[in-house]
Amino acid sequence: MKIILNSAYVGNYGSNEGNLPHEVINFFQADNGNFYIYITPYGKLKPGLEVEEIRSILFVRNIGNGVVEILAKAELDDTSELFIKNLKFKSTSQKHLGKDLEEESKRIYEERIKDIKYGKKSIQEIHKQNIRDNDIYVTMKVEGIYFPKKPIYVTNKKGQHTKNFYFLNLKKITNQSMIHYIDEKKNKSCYQTLEHMITEKENWKSKKETKKYDRKELEKNHIQENFFHVARQQNNEVMFSNLFYYLFGKYPALLKQFLKETIHNFDEKSFQNYQMYRERNHMDLCIISDAYYIIIENKIKSAINGIKIRENEKSIESQLSTYYEEAEKENKEEKRKRKIKGLLLTPNYNHIDLTNFKYKEKYTSYTYKDIYTLFKSFMEKNKEAAKDIYFQEFVKALKKHTEPVDNEYRDELLKRLDMRIKEK
Repeated sequence: MKIILNSAYVGNYGSNEGNLPHEVINFFQADNGNFYIYITPYGKLKPGLEVEEIRSILFVRNIGNGVVEILAKAELDDTSELFIKNLKFKSTSQKHLGKDLEEESKRIYEERIKDIKYGKKSIQEIHKQNIRDNDIYVTMKVEGIYFPKKPIYVTNKKGQHTKNFYFLNLKKITNQSMIHYIDEKKNKSCYQTLEHMITEKENWKSKKETKKYDRKELEKNHIQENFFHVARQQNNEVMFSNLFYYLFGKYPALLKQFLKETIHNFDEKSFQNYQMYRERNHMDLCIISDAYYIIIENKIKSAINGIKIRENEKSIESQLSTYYEEAEKENKEEKRKRKIKGLLLTPNYNHIDLTNFKYKEKYTSYTYKDIYTLFKSFMEKNKEAAKDIYFQEFVKALKKHTEPVDNEYRDELLKRLDMRIKEK
């Protein structure tokens, strides 16, 4: 048996607005009530692989640093079937029939998929306008498509696997072919890890929650365009950190309100004569006052860096422990007793578990949803901020990072799907 890891929404195909990636169907139920999937990059499985040999298919996307996120899983049963068959010749003498057999196979395939529709439009009609096409729109019919109840990650980095991080002892989780076959015998430990993740009921929603295409429902989730989005910098940690630095500096009241929310028993009276720094000792933001030394680390897509796992030590050293020790060192050198506080800012979909990290008790996690709520409320109440174009655009840019799953690219593709289905 094999478990398949298949990368979705990658490569240059979907970056061209004239193309609609075929795997968009992997996240909907068809109009006829069935579930169909497309395997990237070309819609085909390994030659000779039969449906009966596939345990499950996991659709993943690479989020960097040896980590992939599980977008959905496709389960198979006795009704599952391949739509693309690899041509096999019983003898050398039959090879001259290759072209005729290929044309016949294509004719049969087109006939089989003609009634597969989304929003009352056939799969062929939806994709025929693509600038670049490969004539394959459906790989197979499956029992069901299931979404995670909460973000699930797979990593090949030791020390990062926790409750929602599953560790695979592989050199690479994804590869250029976009498809990775985890064999039950050849990759026994990896297969067992994925099997556990697949069968854990707490991980998955019901397939009833995988809805049919509904334009009104999709329009509710369309992204509000902003400068970051248009410039394709919506995941740029440096730019977001720069804006935090700029707006906290321009609006001291916002900074103090932010610190009240994030630091337990924050003493505003003792927060005097503070200096704010950007990239001081590699810290994203650092705020130093007479009584406080505040470290702010901003993570959008990335995980914690600088990880060092030493033998016989219970906790993991990382960039966070380095920053804390640097703050301690400065306190000692300056003979100060400033309170050292660490803040970790993350989008709601980027779950970073600090359980096994050194000085974990010194850091507090604060989500982008909380930041968005704070910034939006401040902007609505502050006349200057309400007129500040940078403030306005930053609040819009924060919105997408408040969701439990980052679906921005998928939302972009759904807009294209919506346009295709609406066209007569």
